Amino acid sequence: MSGWFSTFAGFAVVAIAILATLPKPQNEVPERCNHYLPIQTFPETVPILPEKMYDVVIYGATGFTGKLVANYLATKYDPAFKWAIAGRSESKLKALKKEFNPAFPVGIIIADSSDPKTLNELMTKTKVVITTVGPYTEYGTPLIEAAAKSGVHYCDLSGEPFWQREMIDKYDEIARHTGAKILLASGYDSIPFDLGGLYAYNEFERIHKEPASEISSLVTETRGWLSGGTFASAGVTFKQIAAGEVTMVAATDPYLLISNDDIGVVKACRRDGEVSGWGNRIRYDVDHSSIGMPHFMASINARIFRRTMALSGVRNVSYSEGLSLAAVADMTIFMLSQILMGKMPLADIFPSPGSGPSPSIMKEGKATIDFVAKNHGGDKKIKTRVKFIGDMGYNATSKMIAETGLCLASAICSTSGNYQGGGVITPGAAIGDGLIRRLEAADNGKFFSFTTISTN
Repeated sequence: MSGWFSTFAGFAVVAIAILATLPKPQNEVPERCNHYLPIQTFPETVPILPEKMYDVVIYGATGFTGKLVANYLATKYDPAFKWAIAGRSESKLKALKKEFNPAFPVGIIIADSSDPKTLNELMTKTKVVITTVGPYTEYGTPLIEAAAKSGVHYCDLSGEPFWQREMIDKYDEIARHTGAKILLASGYDSIPFDLGGLYAYNEFERIHKEPASEISSLVTETRGWLSGGTFASAGVTFKQIAAGEVTMVAATDPYLLISNDDIGVVKACRRDGEVSGWGNRIRYDVDHSSIGMPHFMASINARIFRRTMALSGVRNVSYSEGLSLAAVADMTIFMLSQILMGKMPLADIFPSPGSGPSPSIMKEGKATIDFVAKNHGGDKKIKTRVKFIGDMGYNATSKMIAETGLCLASAICSTSGNYQGGGVITPGAAIGDGLIRRLEAADNGKFFSFTTISTN
């Protein structure tokens, strides 16, 4: 009996070892896909943004995340900066305004996603609208329609890929004509991964004078918790799949947010054979020298980054996103300690939209994400790192979308990306370089960092 058991155990160990070291799920592509296609470039012109009553309006400002965004903007006092808070309840908006320094010129706008007239009126008053009202599948479409048709820049916290695809189909062409930059996924999903991947790609090209053909990311440290909005968005996405509202082809398509007709990226050059790029299993990654699993946000982030690359004119790069088991263990210990110390009630494990965690979690949260970029032959490689302070679901996310909105309100920053036109696009493509600089400067340089840690 013991002999059979030893034999079985030996086979099991070998099987696990084989699974753990299997390569990433990538497709074979023609040799022409390995040839350099340079990043799209444009004339260095700075458009004149139209004069409006406000530079930025926060829609949904009285919600939990909306308040964090508003409080962050309130620290950016500048007599020349004009901003407003918007939502359905005038009394709640007035109460929120009382929390700010009376010297701050903060306006109030009454608007409701169920009343297109109020949304259109909002668009006449601002250059940029930041929205924290989700799930976006349920509440986001009217605001995007109003912004796209009005030529007003927009950013959201959407993590709903099927809705994002629908918005591209419905409003990308309209926004291209009006010049509106409609930026999806401007929070934890997917700023650190979108900009982190872009930074790694650009650094590889700067150092090695040739393009990278593969970008891989691995979350090596994560403390904090997901927002109620993220859980709600995930619930909506699962319901869409369960109800048959989306096909399994779409649900498993790594390139869901890219199509030949809207960007021109040929299908033959699509390397990634699975949404996360990591593979649906725990495995050892040679490039990161670490054991990891697919990151739980990869189905959102990976698709956003692939769209960024396509909009930037890059057709020959693959992307994968993982979460190290060490990070999983660290996050588990951190969350258990918060619960045992009474800093996080059990009810907050699955927060409802509009609610948030304790101040200690928001303050003590942080994350580290490593990126490896390498060429087709694998003989040239660099490793970069993204770090930020603040829990991913609320504190850090609110700062990310706030800085995205501020960048869009700047004539120079809003044209700092590889993709200069309007459309339903991504932060990385539209304002990548400028937003990286803004994030690095935020909180006196203590919030966000992008660094190159090794090259060969």
